[in-house]
Amino acid sequence: MPEYRTDPLSGHTVIIAPERQSRPGAFSFPPWKGETVDCPFCRGKESETPQEICVHPADAASSEWQIRVVPNKYPALSGQSREGRDSQCADIATGLHEVIIESPNHVTSVTELGDEQLAALLRVYAERITAAEKQPGIRCAQLFKNHGPAAGATLQHTRSQLIAMDRIPDALRRELSAVDDHFANSGSCIVCDLIDQEQSLGDRIVLENDDFLAFCPYASRLPYEMRLVPRIHRARFENTNPEHWQSLASLLRQVLQTLESLIPNVCYNYLIHSLPFDTDRNEHYHWHMEIIPRIATPAGFEWGTGLFMNPMPPEQAASELRSS
Repeated sequence: MPEYRTDPLSGHTVIIAPERQSRPGAFSFPPWKGETVDCPFCRGKESETPQEICVHPADAASSEWQIRVVPNKYPALSGQSREGRDSQCADIATGLHEVIIESPNHVTSVTELGDEQLAALLRVYAERITAAEKQPGIRCAQLFKNHGPAAGATLQHTRSQLIAMDRIPDALRRELSAVDDHFANSGSCIVCDLIDQEQSLGDRIVLENDDFLAFCPYASRLPYEMRLVPRIHRARFENTNPEHWQSLASLLRQVLQTLESLIPNVCYNYLIHSLPFDTDRNEHYHWHMEIIPRIATPAGFEWGTGLFMNPMPPEQAASELRSS
């Protein structure tokens, strides 16, 4: 039976419509044929990218890089701050746009990285977010990965991106509002309460360890969507306990491997929501990661109503992921 569900954190409403699971072609992806020899992100092709911002070596004694950060060659935001507006009264979009190259080898998925290198990558995420905060006028940073052509990736080589903005986007504003309202009404963190609820029910949990929990949200927009949250309350991703990077890397790699095993050639995005830089000390915010498989393309109904139509209940999705 179809039902409406509303996510308490983001505020979005979805229609869970299991009857639509039998549609032809659901959840199938063709292999991605891409570059290997001419990849600009591989070792030896450093001259084909903009001048690097920073390099993280494989170890203290090595001259080889392990992770490399460069400006995006085609930035979404202007690096030059300008006052005033253009002739159509639009604000000038200023900020930073960086590419984080995750391996010198032609690795096509972050799941091919070992836990140690993935933990190093997460530390680089935190370092780049911290560096963005120090730039004048920057208010928040969005760290994200596009994996596969349906998720917006144009090259196979595994990499992430950081866009640091001079404003707080609407999706994050809605989250901050929901967090504030929940705290005002209950005196508690909404994400901490969600962790308690999910563990009490158990049927939407995908994987967990001592430090982190991955589950399919109650109002998942797409099949196999997951939310990964730290058990210890932290408002900002970059303030994660140093001893927890390895734990986060292990859980993230396992849930992505499970997703890739269940749906060969799956395309997905993952992104990190963290407290904006210039927000008052909102200690009841709780950072989290979203993993969004690009299983379906929004069509006329979604664009017309703003409602996602999900053919798979998250309880079923979590069960399949746990069994994969």
